[in-house]
Amino acid sequence: MDVELYVAELVPQLMPNICVKTGRPAVTTRRLKVQHVPTWAYFLLPLILIGIGIIVVVIVMEAVATKFTLTFPVCAEVAADRKRRIRLAWGFGAIGTVVLCVLAIVMRQPLAALLAALSLVVGLFFAQSTRSWVRAKLTADGRVILRNASPAWVAQQHALVQAHRAAFHQQAFAAQQYAQQYAQQYAQPQYAQPQYAQPQVPQPQYAQPQVPYYGQQAGPHS
Repeated sequence: MDVELYVAELVPQLMPNICVKTGRPAVTTRRLKVQHVPTWAYFLLPLILIGIGIIVVVIVMEAVATKFTLTFPVCAEVAADRKRRIRLAWGFGAIGTVVLCVLAIVMRQPLAALLAALSLVVGLFFAQSTRSWVRAKLTADGRVILRNASPAWVAQQHALVQAHRAAFHQQAFAAQQYAQQYAQQYAQPQYAQPQYAQPQVPQPQYAQPQVPYYGQQAGPHS
């Protein structure tokens, strides 16, 4: 089945321990490289008709491409099939082509040259199938379109992603609650401010002057 997943979800922690292609128990892992080339870069393809245009196109596409290397769990059958395809690619593409070319030169047989060309095509086919043992495509928004994936692997991987999201949201909620409690606890003063009595400064006491009252009549002299 085909499924769209974000690159951030295709990490070893969120990979079920079953084969991504067959759903059988995994025994090893295989790497898969995915890349996305911007659409405007394909407008440079007409430069291939120029002498060094192909070099310019290759350099530009390699420079602007977004690349990721993903690691998937695979079963023993998938690993063995990949090794077999690698051997066939080297056998047809390299050894077979060289041997048939030598026979064509030595024996001067056009049929041997034709077989050499055919051997090269077959070798390239197995080499390409070896590289793309799982078909995947990277989109511009960071999603990976995985084709022909095992339904069991997709279901388990989705469950792991949902569990990871739930745990993350729970931790974030707990941290927010703790932050609020901390703010409420330390926003209020824990201790009352001490009330200090104002010092009583003694006021100076001045004696009142004794002013004689002249309106009082003096007594008779003795």
